[in-house]
Amino acid sequence: MNVNVSLRQLFLEDLKVIEGWYAQIKGATYTSRFGPKNFNGRDANEREAYSWYIIQVNVRDCGVIWLEKEEKTDDVAYLGIMIGKTDYFGKGIGKKAISLAISQSRQYLSFSKICLHVRKENTRAIRCYTTYGFYVSGEGEKSGSDGRKIEFLHMALDLNRVKY
Repeated sequence: MNVNVSLRQLFLEDLKVIEGWYAQIKGATYTSRFGPKNFNGRDANEREAYSWYIIQVNVRDCGVIWLEKEEKTDDVAYLGIMIGKTDYFGKGIGKKAISLAISQSRQYLSFSKICLHVRKENTRAIRCYTTYGFYVSGEGEKSGSDGRKIEFLHMALDLNRVKY
């Protein structure tokens, strides 16, 4: 499969499709959410707080990626990503999308470090992040919506040390 990865701006109309992807891939087994924490339900692109994109492969929508800051003055952005179609899993799309998202988001958000949480059992995602240059900086656990214990790794990427 020839893979040409690009990003496009996310629009509010995309949310229904994203919810469908989340259900289709049983997203709750991979991630707790599919958008920025501080999304207010109205502004899909709150440039000072987050950058949120649709991932496209050969101009077909196939996932979502975002970088967000908890505080505008923070030098750290948090990464979230979900590939919404299983036939695109394991094709290197995530790595390419991360690079594009960092490059495009830095036009609006100021950050030199990226952090993320990934479930310990999500070995495919961990491999993607590690290959990109992320390192494990800690671990933790939380309770899922069903009360089940979820163990996760905290991973970080220092952009001053990595070429993206």
